[in-house]
Amino acid sequence: MAPLSSAQAAAKDAALRALDEHEPIIPLAAVRQLLSRAGAQATDDAVLKLVALDAERLAAAVLRDALSKHSAHKTGLVVNKRPTNTNKRIKSASEGTAVDESLLSLQAADVKLALTDMGFHAIRAPYFVLKDSS
Repeated sequence: MAPLSSAQAAAKDAALRALDEHEPIIPLAAVRQLLSRAGAQATDDAVLKLVALDAERLAAAVLRDALSKHSAHKTGLVVNKRPTNTNKRIKSASEGTAVDESLLSLQAADVKLALTDMGFHAIRAPYFVLKDSS
């Protein structure tokens, strides 16, 4: 491996300092636990922070894609296969107040479609699948 130039070494040091200051959304203990369940070990907090940062980026990309798909369905750019409410204002069952339907709310179908487009196969855990009551 070729030695780093002074500019590359300075950029690497700056990135490592920024990583030390960054507090990931996913706790390092959770990252350590998930890595150990997958059969990997990491004792360096910088490595754990890199894994947490990559997981955050993946989640953000999935949610951004799901939000764009949801917006496309809502604006009618894509044929929506889900039933939609034609009223702009609906009554909230829990509060009895009018709720603006123009607020965005992602649905599991949007996230599943985004995951499928990224090459992930998303299925429900067996304990979330509804059982037949007959």
